[in-house]
Amino acid sequence: MRSKPVMNEFKLTRGRAATLVAMIAVLSLIGVGIERIVSVDRPDSTAAAPFVPGQVEPRETVPVGTASPTYGRPSIVDLRSGHAGLLPGRIRSIETAENFQASPDGRWVAFDDQHDIYVARIDGTHIHRIAEAPESEITPAWSPDGNEIVFVSDADTVSVVDLRTRVSSTLLRLPSERVWLPDFSGDGRTILFTRTRGKGTWLEMWTIPAAGGAATQILTHAAFGSYSPDGGAIAYHHARHAVEPGMWPWDFGLSLADADGTERGRITRSSCCTMAPYDWNWTRPAWSPDGSRIVYLTFGMRDVIDVVTVATGEREQAGIGARPSFLDDHTLLVERYAPPR
Repeated sequence: MRSKPVMNEFKLTRGRAATLVAMIAVLSLIGVGIERIVSVDRPDSTAAAPFVPGQVEPRETVPVGTASPTYGRPSIVDLRSGHAGLLPGRIRSIETAENFQASPDGRWVAFDDQHDIYVARIDGTHIHRIAEAPESEITPAWSPDGNEIVFVSDADTVSVVDLRTRVSSTLLRLPSERVWLPDFSGDGRTILFTRTRGKGTWLEMWTIPAAGGAATQILTHAAFGSYSPDGGAIAYHHARHAVEPGMWPWDFGLSLADADGTERGRITRSSCCTMAPYDWNWTRPAWSPDGSRIVYLTFGMRDVIDVVTVATGEREQAGIGARPSFLDDHTLLVERYAPPR
């Protein structure tokens, strides 16, 4: 008579055990599925820590491998040999990508595409969107330690994104003006940028602490500057009053100033043109990592890329293109590149 409850208890326990086994099996399957999903989304387990996997990639206007030869795409140009080749990987097929800049260690490149900021390995793989907002986001520039990127948001705002956390912060917003081409100082503590003043009738260069704070004017009638790697000098262009709304005459020759705005003088010849802001993002001069040379555009009938040795003023033509910058001391990253003629 007492065996029946024991048997019932055994059956119940066995049922629970079966249920438990089934649950473990289901959880195991779910775990495998999650692991597979994560492994698909993770671009590279050895990738640098700042970048979070699984981000949406830039839109492509042509299939991979069908891009036109060089126009509109970044090329790597060896200044010693003169050899040039397209940046490899998927980036070469994104016709709308622009404003490329290599990271300080040369492993990554930042760019904007359709007004969003992205980073990718220098081999053109592992593309990540790192600043995602409804505003227009353009012209990224790296901090010296490679952990932050500063950019222009919505034309009137200087913003910074921390690549380790993906958190973006606004440093400065000028609703009635425009800002261009922010750039980190050599120690990463200061950001240089160009802004319009006087209802857009002239251009000035200002600085703001990278950690946030009040902005300071350092140069008037000047634009599109960049810091030397040691932060002691600024290369920039002179600019005059606008001749009409949206059109400024300015000097494509290069000048130097100390970090506090004290002018050192011109280092290349004057070459003047009048341009609208649409073209200005092409024009930021860029220093070589060792600080000995500067690459910049000399506009005219062609968009000529010149490299000047700072100590001597000696210049060499590196080709034709847009937005040149140094990948290392002997290599350029150039958009829309064509060889010298």
